[in-house]
Amino acid sequence: MKLHNPDRLIFVISGGIGKNIMATGVVEAARKQFPSAEIIVATPWVEVWLNNPHVNLVINITKEPGLYKNFVNKPNTAVFLHDVYHEASFIHKAKHLNESWADMCGIKYNGELPKMYFTDEERAATKAKLPQDGKPLFFIQTSGGAQNQDYPISWMRDMPLSIAQRVVDRMNALGYTTVHVRRPDQYGLNGTFVPNFTLREMLCSIEFSDKRLL
Repeated sequence: MKLHNPDRLIFVISGGIGKNIMATGVVEAARKQFPSAEIIVATPWVEVWLNNPHVNLVINITKEPGLYKNFVNKPNTAVFLHDVYHEASFIHKAKHLNESWADMCGIKYNGELPKMYFTDEERAATKAKLPQDGKPLFFIQTSGGAQNQDYPISWMRDMPLSIAQRVVDRMNALGYTTVHVRRPDQYGLNGTFVPNFTLREMLCSIEFSDKRLL
């Protein structure tokens, strides 16, 4: 696929938070290649894209019924609906996910990594919600997936809780405070701190972790 100086690039990103975070690297590559183009991201996870300097507009795709009429149906607009998880070069691990994604879109990829942008105020508010005991912080995430699943634990995706508890006990014994990143509907672990974070705060909090198992 070749792009010929489009006036507008629209990335329609379905899937979860992690997929959107990965896409920030692809969008940065697109910005470098097309510095004057309008870049629009349409996604359910608008929080990931706040303050991103490479994006002109972020649209909540679940609340914008006029996406086609107002944005897609315009001259010289490139629309990317590709799902990189179905791309052979990613499935067979021939290329990094972001490189496969950029190739699908006809974008030059130069190793751009995922990146989020937080304000000083966001960092301060996030840090205030973390334990203040002076110990190094160990972050663990045991479960993924959407809310209200039929089975709260997936053997294919999630960490076995018995193993996770042994990891927590070991890290606590080594002098860490363990922060369990999870939703209220997901199983907990003994000896962990569960912060009351917004999504932005949860993502920002990774900056303050000393060790991570995600």
